[in-house]
Amino acid sequence: AVKDITVNINKGEVFGLIGTNGAGKSTFLRMLSGVIKPDKGTILVDDMKIYENPKAKSEIFYISDEQYFLPNANPMDMARFYKDYYISFDEQRFKDMLGKFQLDKSRKISTFSKVMKKQLSVILGICSNTKYMLCDETFDGLDPHKKEVTKKLFIEYVAESECSLVISSHNLPELSDLCDNVGLINGKKLTMDCSVYDISANYSKF
Repeated sequence: AVKDITVNINKGEVFGLIGTNGAGKSTFLRMLSGVIKPDKGTILVDDMKIYENPKAKSEIFYISDEQYFLPNANPMDMARFYKDYYISFDEQRFKDMLGKFQLDKSRKISTFSKVMKKQLSVILGICSNTKYMLCDETFDGLDPHKKEVTKKLFIEYVAESECSLVISSHNLPELSDLCDNVGLINGKKLTMDCSVYDISANYSKF
């Protein structure tokens, strides 16, 4: 699915992963989060191998395109679930953010719309207070207002925590005002890794 990708993602950086559907973005993020093991090569998080390493994984929050929630769970059930894995989970902040997004803390998540589930995933990720957050197509399906609100949340979170944020999209303009650096996956390979300004100038060539 992906081949010969080499990239360094720095502390406090928002890194955008750009590519068409099927380019390998999701596969790369799953490897980066330790969900699947690469056939060859090494992925290191703070000099630790990530695959089957609970200590390394405790520093990463992965928001997939279709986030998993426990059956019949409400938002507070998920908060308690993640609190067992992320010792710095901020429950009070979580409750405050649920109110800000008008998400009912007692309502079953299975009744939420896809957009509401994405909002809940972002809130859970931010409140887990990990060093690294990986987001797969998080803005897909959000209306312009919710996109801007979510971007603002990410920017504030990265600024205050120096978390490293990796976010994928098939739409470069969607990330151009959020990312410090961007990588372009094209033909299963990372064909560009540069600042968002440089890739904007060359994006039309790919």
